[in-house]
Amino acid sequence: LEERVVDEAIRQHELSTNRHPFRARVWSDLGFLYYLKATIQDAPVAQEGMGAALRAIELAPERFEPKRVLALISLRNGDTTQAKVLVESLVAPYPDTPSLYLILSEIAFKEGDLALTAEYGYRGTLGDIHVASKEQVLWLAELLVAQEEYEKIIELYETWLDQNPEDPSLLANLAATYATVGQTQEAIDAATRLKELDPSMAKQADAFIESLN
Repeated sequence: LEERVVDEAIRQHELSTNRHPFRARVWSDLGFLYYLKATIQDAPVAQEGMGAALRAIELAPERFEPKRVLALISLRNGDTTQAKVLVESLVAPYPDTPSLYLILSEIAFKEGDLALTAEYGYRGTLGDIHVASKEQVLWLAELLVAQEEYEKIIELYETWLDQNPEDPSLLANLAATYATVGQTQEAIDAATRLKELDPSMAKQADAFIESLN
């Protein structure tokens, strides 16, 4: 996403807030756009973004999205306490929302709690696996290895591979994880799938299978 596109969207939404000053959705979306811009710039969110999110909450204090946006902005700006309070207030009424657990995972990481980072990250990533990147899955798998949560790693790999059949590269990781937990046949099956889908990996796959025999 290019910054100029976000800047234009911000400009349009600021015009919309002039036309519709009492529409919480417009203010919430404006706050999120400022959050996106800050993410692109790797910088704190501008005060205008924080103000837009707060205005949205003022207009619609019970709605989900304004609070989620304010939580993202707070986290981006280093206020993990406020972000945590906001997200935890949303988890109870919206317990099946993956994005909330991803935010909680980031908060836990900033607080140095890697066990919670892994647990929340697993729940959020699995729920949003259709948009999860391979890098995100691999990073989370590393955290889960430290917790010896191999079944969760297997579920993540399998689910991601189902969603991304054009990229079989994680089959190698899946095969290795199966081998780690002693599921030899599943490890062989994963390695066999890898060399069928990616012939360039045949030599490595065959060597791996041989090592299991």
